[in-house]
Amino acid sequence: MYERLVAHPASYRATPSTFAATCVAAVVLVGYAAALGLLVWLTLHATALGWVLVVLGWAGVVVARPRRFRLPADVFVLDAATYPALHDIVSTLALAVGVAVPQVLGVDLAFNAYVVPLGLVLDKDAMVLGLPMMSLGSWHERLGILGHELGHLRGRDTVRSRVISAAHEVLDGAYYLIAPQPGRRNRWAPGGVAYESYGAGPLDTVGRWIQGLLALPVQGVSLLLTRLTMTSHQHREYLADRRAAEVVGSEALARSLLWDLEGIRTVVAAAARRQEDPFGVLTSRPSMTESQAAARLITLERKRHRSDSTHPLDHLRSKLVKASALPPSTAMPGEAACLRAEAELEILRERFRREFRDRLIHGRRA
Repeated sequence: MYERLVAHPASYRATPSTFAATCVAAVVLVGYAAALGLLVWLTLHATALGWVLVVLGWAGVVVARPRRFRLPADVFVLDAATYPALHDIVSTLALAVGVAVPQVLGVDLAFNAYVVPLGLVLDKDAMVLGLPMMSLGSWHERLGILGHELGHLRGRDTVRSRVISAAHEVLDGAYYLIAPQPGRRNRWAPGGVAYESYGAGPLDTVGRWIQGLLALPVQGVSLLLTRLTMTSHQHREYLADRRAAEVVGSEALARSLLWDLEGIRTVVAAAARRQEDPFGVLTSRPSMTESQAAARLITLERKRHRSDSTHPLDHLRSKLVKASALPPSTAMPGEAACLRAEAELEILRERFRREFRDRLIHGRRA
């Protein structure tokens, strides 16, 4: 994938895995809609005995339904009237990337940033910025983070993700109805309407074998969708980097991809235990020198490090961005706009400083 993108530096063409994952998800959702339509017809024409099957059918449909996505409870939504500078930064950068401005802007205390679709019918997008991430590096590098997330919106990645996640919810619900298992992540355990005994007797063994055989088709489609989605995710990360580099430039974006977030988190946690200001440690951290950046790139390549399974290897992301050698765009937010946004970030840091310190001290993921 990396080699193909290096060979075609201006390509934004979707991969076959992206197309295939979308098609599989669409088939699953169409099947769910067809089952729902059939259930409505059966409800209107049910006999006395048929009502038992209708009730069971509606229970299954409810369990397997796609869920409306909501922002996590720890996300603090930024009102445009109270935090105009941060909204202006995002708006200016969105215009430069060529995408509509996210309707919701929020912050949390994670070393992360992301965009997500809200609701069930993709009526709005939200961008969530981790205050720790927005306290690292120069503003040029931070704009690279924002540009990357807006690049996902430019590629309509949130729409694809919502369709695929809805299909996964249907498949997980169907699997749980057929063969609920202890330890399997689902939103309905404990309990269920399917056979769920885990004793050691022969009937329990036979029951589990029957459940497993009945669930094989559902499990197979789920595994196929997961495999296709992983490849698609990694390609879309590369393209989001490429779109961000066209605005903020290759150098700044490549630097932001070299941050050692695990090491930084460890240093900040140690400072919090010493009752120091964790945000102060982040904002005072010096920028990476050229020799440090080169050494970090070698370390990432040797360790084959990646953020998670949905992201490509970090050293390949950085190399691909630098290979394009793009200069910063004149459409980027100016220094005055960044200073105004920094003042608003400082207000937010003061607001969440104690909570951030408590999370770091007590080991909660930040």
